[in-house]
Amino acid sequence: MSMLARAVATTAGLLIGATTVSFVPSNEWWIRVLDFPRLQIAVTLAVVLAACVVLVSRGRWRTMLVAGLAFALVAQLEPLARERPYTVLQPQEDTWGMLLYSRFPLVQPQVRFLAAEDIPSITARIRLPSGDHVQFYGVHPRPPRPGDDTGDRDTELARIAREIRALRRPAILAGDLNDVAWSRTSRQLQQTAALRDPRVGRGLFATFNANLPAGFRWPLDHVFVSDDFALCALERPGDIGSDHFPLLVDVLLQREGYHP
Repeated sequence: MSMLARAVATTAGLLIGATTVSFVPSNEWWIRVLDFPRLQIAVTLAVVLAACVVLVSRGRWRTMLVAGLAFALVAQLEPLARERPYTVLQPQEDTWGMLLYSRFPLVQPQVRFLAAEDIPSITARIRLPSGDHVQFYGVHPRPPRPGDDTGDRDTELARIAREIRALRRPAILAGDLNDVAWSRTSRQLQQTAALRDPRVGRGLFATFNANLPAGFRWPLDHVFVSDDFALCALERPGDIGSDHFPLLVDVLLQREGYHP
């Protein structure tokens, strides 16, 4: 990570930490004093986020999925659309918004709510310069938590897996699955849809939680691909000020002739 990127990420982390601490129900002076500069912190965070976007937009991502985004932050990501003009935008007031940016045309893009009325997923055909079409799925199911089991998540992933199996077209599924790759649900998804995990044999590439030491992180963000692709590169870039690290997967379509 460059010194500039590291400085931006560190600043974002400190500001987010200060905002979080201010919500602690305590009368300690060093906590309550953080109530006062909330507006200033919010404005500074917006500037830092814009800097993060500039740093990210300099990368080589051709198609980018952004998950877990609140409505208020969408405007800060507008620079991404300058080089990736084909978009699917589903911002929400909560943190379940989802945005897709692509340098390649998107055919029949859809935002769907497969398992819950407030949890979106995105699907679209990506038309490559060769004329071939690749089916893309962007997902971000709700994580398991007390009083909320994994039924919705498992239902959504199982339905998408059956769709991919029936398509008989190159497919990519990406997103924060709120699940590890070795779980029963993830293994069933890969088996049913005939998708591969590019991480196998190459490393863990843990993406969450970026705010914790390396030994306490989990690989919750995934990119699964069909056998039609060869892996060119797999990276987990550095901290960008989120609680998740980004995951960069560069793949090459080996077989041609997948026209609609």
